[in-house]
Amino acid sequence: MAQNCKNILPQLYVSVAKGLAGAKEIDKAIEMLQKAISTGKDYNDPMSVEEAEGLITSLKANQMMTNANNLFNTKQFAEAAAAYKEIAEFDPSNANAILRQGMALSNLG
Repeated sequence: MAQNCKNILPQLYVSVAKGLAGAKEIDKAIEMLQKAISTGKDYNDPMSVEEAEGLITSLKANQMMTNANNLFNTKQFAEAAAAYKEIAEFDPSNANAILRQGMALSNLG
């Protein structure tokens, strides 16, 4: 019985985190995902660990993109370009960040 609970716990944390993320409680979602990673490692659940790590990366990238877009939309182009560059370094596959960085830089003149 205890072993079954150990197997379910990391998955439960991931599930709760998804609900929190859907409710725009990103910081709380990330905390829950970190618990999923910790318990997943403790209880040898690599699939939950991998899923939680991927979700953290996605949530952080989305937060960063929202911030960068806000800077761009308020015509703070230098700051936006720097924010988009940070996103591209964090997630090199994020083509949208690279495109938006170019747009911000072109608005600088």
